[in-house]
Amino acid sequence: MREAYPRCAVSLERALTRLDGVAVARVNYASERATVVLDCTRVSAMALVCAVRGEGFDVPLERVVLHVEGLLYATAARTVERVLRRLDGVVQVTADLSAQRVVLDAFPERVAHADYTAELAKLGLRVVERLAPHAARTFAARAIVAAALAVLSLWSAGAHAGLFDASVFHAPLVVIALAMLGAYGVGWRFYRLAFDACLQGELDAGVLLALVVSACLFCGALLALVAPAGWLTGGGFVLATLLTAGWFLARGVTVWVLPRVQRSANGPRATDDV
Repeated sequence: MREAYPRCAVSLERALTRLDGVAVARVNYASERATVVLDCTRVSAMALVCAVRGEGFDVPLERVVLHVEGLLYATAARTVERVLRRLDGVVQVTADLSAQRVVLDAFPERVAHADYTAELAKLGLRVVERLAPHAARTFAARAIVAAALAVLSLWSAGAHAGLFDASVFHAPLVVIALAMLGAYGVGWRFYRLAFDACLQGELDAGVLLALVVSACLFCGALLALVAPAGWLTGGGFVLATLLTAGWFLARGVTVWVLPRVQRSANGPRATDDV
């Protein structure tokens, strides 16, 4: 059996060096460790683990579960996963938006809770011992208010354009007030997290939407100084309100509605909780 050890070591070293980005791999059976020289921009820790497991060996990993307050308002789960995956020792990351939970698999000797907390803080997210109750209800309430403000904004814009009479909603300032309330009143948590992600160099779809809404509000404010009664001025504010409501509704659908539809389509499973 001892003669098989060197052959297994050579086989494992070859499997590791076949990965794109790995320059050198050395396996030491005595210490049960593999030393790898690699380009971390070309090969991930998960690829190394899969290569080792593909040769019939196992890599011990420690699972870390983090409860993250406000994860429902994060611009994208993949952005959170990508930021944490860049940390040394992290192999795999899964961000569950609906549960407001991040699950990490990392090498036991490299687990660093302080690093995870610090990276999430840069994205505007906070790790807590216990999540606030009724987070889903609060999110749903924000989505409903954002949708209502979008409808009122359209109504006000239509009245201002002379399509119908809406008394007080005819004033141009009403459209501006509704847009600001919808974006930075109701949707402030999403926009704050989007701007934090932007500062970290992350430009996912949610961040881009936040930048577009901010540009609409800024340009609308400038146009309001020149032509407050212009249709283009109101159009920018209405668009900002619609985009804010659209993001909240889309997030609610992807987090709660679609998973339930998929579970219903697939039917009950023996492992599902009743």
